[in-house]
Amino acid sequence: MELKKKIVFILNPISGTANKTGIPYLIDTIIDKERFDCTTVFTERAGHASELAKKAAEEGADIVVAVGGDGTVNEVARGITDTKTALGIIPCGSGNGLARHLMIPLNVRRAIEIINRCEVHYLDYGTINGMPFFCTCGMGFDAFISMKFAHAGKRGPITYVENVLREGLKYKPETYTIEDETGTKTYKAFLISVANASQYGNDAYIAPQASMSDGYMDVIIMEPFDVIEAAQVSIDMFNKTIDKNSHIKTFRTKHIHIHRSEPGVIHYDGDPIMADADIDICIHEKGIGMVVNPDADKSHRHPTKIQSAFSEFMNTVNEARSEMLGAMKERRDAVAADINAQRRKVQMISKQIQEKLQGEYDSQRRHIVFWYDDEGYFADDVDNLDLGSVKKLRLTRGNQFAVKRLLEREDRDSHYLLYAPFPKPVPEDNHLEDMLLYSRRFYADRASLLVQELGMEETMKPLVQKHIKFFASKERV
Repeated sequence: MELKKKIVFILNPISGTANKTGIPYLIDTIIDKERFDCTTVFTERAGHASELAKKAAEEGADIVVAVGGDGTVNEVARGITDTKTALGIIPCGSGNGLARHLMIPLNVRRAIEIINRCEVHYLDYGTINGMPFFCTCGMGFDAFISMKFAHAGKRGPITYVENVLREGLKYKPETYTIEDETGTKTYKAFLISVANASQYGNDAYIAPQASMSDGYMDVIIMEPFDVIEAAQVSIDMFNKTIDKNSHIKTFRTKHIHIHRSEPGVIHYDGDPIMADADIDICIHEKGIGMVVNPDADKSHRHPTKIQSAFSEFMNTVNEARSEMLGAMKERRDAVAADINAQRRKVQMISKQIQEKLQGEYDSQRRHIVFWYDDEGYFADDVDNLDLGSVKKLRLTRGNQFAVKRLLEREDRDSHYLLYAPFPKPVPEDNHLEDMLLYSRRFYADRASLLVQELGMEETMKPLVQKHIKFFASKERV
C-alpha cells in the first residue's frame, strides 16, 4: 500500500483581496484524504511563511501549498528551494503572476483539485542579489511602482493602474550598463525586467516567450517612449505581443550583471527592496519542484493571429509616426540653426556699427551714418539691430526729401543710421549728397560675416572674399 503524502497548507489571512475564511473548510472537504495527510497553518507576520515552509520541508513534507498572493507564494517557495519538497499554489492574491503562468485555476475548488492530481515538475528559479524570485524581478519603473503599491492603503489591480497612470509621465529613465556572457552594453531604459515566467500578474505579459524549464532568463529592456506610445506598450503587454514592440529589446541569458549610476529600488516577484548600484542576477536550473496543471494549454501564453496582426499594424503606425517626428525635428533644428546664424550676423553688424559710432557717442556732436548695401544683403536684419539710442531709417528711392526734412528741420539732435538696400546713387541723382559731406559711411564686411557664420578660421577670409558669390549662395552653403 502506497504511503500517504504529507501536505502543509500555509495560509496568509491578509494577502490579496479575497476573503479566505472558507478556504480551510474547502481544503478539508475536497482534498483526497486517501492519498494525503494534510495540515493547515496560518502566517502571523511578514517572513513567517518562509519559516513555516522551511520547517515543513525539514520535517519531510512532500508538498507545501501557498494560499495567498504573489508575496506569499514567493515566501513559501524560497523556504523550499533545492529540497525534495514541492510547491503547490492556491491563488488568492491581486496579481497571481506565477499561478497564471502555470495555469493554476484561480477558483479555489479547482486549484485544490489540481493538487489532488499531484503532478510535480522541477522548474527553474532565479536570484537577484541573492534573493530568490520565481516569476520576475527588475529595476526601473516597475520596481518604483512596486514600492508605491507596497505603501498604498489598499491592494488590487485598480490601485496598481492608478499608480502607473499617476507616476508614469513623471518617471525619468535611467542609464544601465549590462554585462552577460556575450559582452557589455549600455542602455537608457524605462525599466529592465528579468523574467523566469511570462507575466507580472493580471495577465500582463512582460515576457511572452519565457519558460521556467529552459535554463534561461528572459531579459526585457524597455526603452523610453512618449505619452502616445505608452498606450500601445500597455496593449502589447496584455495582448502578449510586448516582445514585438519597437521600444523593447530582449535576449536570454543564464547570468547578468547590471550597473546603474546610484543605488535604488529593485523588486523580486513584486516585492520592493533598496539595493546598491550593482545588481547580480542568475538562474538556478531545476531548483524547485512545483505542482503543475496537467491540462495546461501552453498555447494560451502566446498571442492569437489577430493580436499579432494588430501589434504589427500598430508598430508600422508608430514607425511611420517616428519617421515623421524625426523629419519634423530635423526641420526644427535647421530653422533653429538658421535663426542662430542670423542672430550672430545681426550681432556682428551691431558691433561693427557701434564701434563706428562709439567715438561720437562720447562727444556732444550729433552723428549720422549712411549705409548703402548694394545687394540688399542685410535688408532683413536692419530692423533687429540693437543700436541703443541710435535711430534707424530705411531709405527708398522716393523718400529722400522726407528724410532730409526730418534730419535738418524736425530732429536735429538724434543720432541716425540711414540704411539703403541699394547702391549709392550718383551725386546728381542723390538728394542727400550734401549730408554725406558731414556724415559718415558704414561698410559691412560681408566676408568676415560669412567666415563667422560658416564656422571657418579667420585665415580663410581672403578665400571667401575672392569667391564671395559662391560662399554667400544659400543653395550652395
